[in-house]
Parts: sequence; C-alpha cells; structure tokens
Amino acid sequence: MKGVFLIKDKIILVSLFYLVSGYLFAESTTIELTPEQIQNIDKYMSEYAEKNNLPKPDGGITITDKTPKGLSPEMINKNNLMNRQMKLQGYANSNTTTPRWLENIKISTKSDIIKNKFNTNPYDTNLKANAFDIKLAFPFIGLSNVSPVDVTGFGASGSWVKNPEGWTGIAEIFSNKNLGICNYIINNMTLVHGSAQIHKENARYDISDIPNTINVEQGDNSAFLYSIRWYSYHYNNNLYSHTLECTTKTYDPKTTKHLISLANEIEKSI
Repeated sequence: MKGVFLIKDKIILVSLFYLVSGYLFAESTTIELTPEQIQNIDKYMSEYAEKNNLPKPDGGITITDKTPKGLSPEMINKNNLMNRQMKLQGYANSNTTTPRWLENIKISTKSDIIKNKFNTNPYDTNLKANAFDIKLAFPFIGLSNVSPVDVTGFGASGSWVKNPEGWTGIAEIFSNKNLGICNYIINNMTLVHGSAQIHKENARYDISDIPNTINVEQGDNSAFLYSIRWYSYHYNNNLYSHTLECTTKTYDPKTTKHLISLANEIEKSI
C-alpha cells in the first residue's frame, strides 16, 4: 500500500508499507522523475510496483507468494526474528511502544480534548470527543458496537485529500473488558489509489472470507499488543484497511480469540 504526493518535478512515495510475515513495516523513498514520467504517472507507478513486487495502484486485495524487493537487511532480520518468536512462544519481543502509548493516552486524553475543544482547524490531529469533529472524506460516525461511555476519543488518520475533501482515515480509541485499551483505525485506500497485498503464508480468514493477519507483540513496557489487520469493501465499493490493536498486561491465547470476535463484530457493523 502506498501514498503518492507530487512536488514540482519529484515524486515522494510516503508510507511505503510492506506486510511481511504478518508484520507491517514502513519506509519513505524519494524518487526523481523525468517530465515524461510525471505525465504518465499511473503507468510509472504500476511499473515501479511490478518491478519491486509491490501492489499496483488501485489493485484491490491480492494474496502473493512474492516478497517485496528493496527491504533493508535490518528489516529482513527483524522480521525473521519476530516470526521465529511467534512460532516458539506465541508472541514476538518487538519492544513496540504502542502499548505504552495507549496506556498514556487513556490518562491524558480527557484534559487534551477539553484543551482543544474549540480548535476548528480541519488539519488538526489532536484527539476529539466525537467522530463528527473530524472532517472525513468518507462516512463514519463511530463503532456502533462500542458503548459511548467506553470511548476515549477519535483522531484523524491517513492522508488529507481534496476530492472529496477530508481525511482518508480515523482512529477510535476505547476500552474493552476482555481486551483492555483498544485502537481501531479505518482508512479509505481507494481515495489514495492504494492496494492491499498479503503473503499467502500469513493470510488468515478469521473474518468470513476476508483476508487478514494477526500479530502478538510484547512492548517496551512489558505489556502485550494484540493486533489484527483486514481489508474489505464498503461505502460505494471503496477499499478500506482496518487495524484493531489492543493492549493487556499479560499474554493469553484466549485474548486473540476475543480480538477476532470483536473484529467480526466491527466488520458486520460497518
């Protein structure tokens, strides 16, 4: 999946996402373009994607046996280590900071929302009390299967686009009795000509016939992050990416089952 921004005679590939062995890695790359390449940007991007085993723009959802080219040795080594740990102990020691971030945001959000309550700047990325406080380029009012009393806040995600104007994604942070503090992120990939690609060895089908991946990681604060990612079509047949990540203090395989159950509820409610 990738976002593309054209700046004068350059193209910046921001958010080059690689879903390798279920783990999502990101890199940013700047590529110099000729005037001819700029004029035929769609063709150039398709050729670039094919050459590097990446999903083509507007390519939908694909399951592949190819590994993206251009991965750094550090990224490959990290991926292999995390994959081995998942198989041996059920989770990877990734030292991700997300569990700590979710715990901290639960504490600080209320005062931050009050402080930014009257900030009407549509580009503002501070957390809001309601989904409708964020200008979105697609319809979303919040998860119907999550009680308002459990919601911590909403944040803008993805990219800002011009037509239709607004953010392509939104995050909803909430509490769940079985999963602790959770963060659900939905992104409209069609609006940025994005595509989804999952390696066949890591593709699961825990949500009906929709391909997904699941990871469990131990963070830098010893808490655990359970995450599931899937892709589906909604609202005018647009392609959306979904990420549900929740943090708990302990590791328990039952938590993964609760995560899958909640993901199914979310997919059905959208």
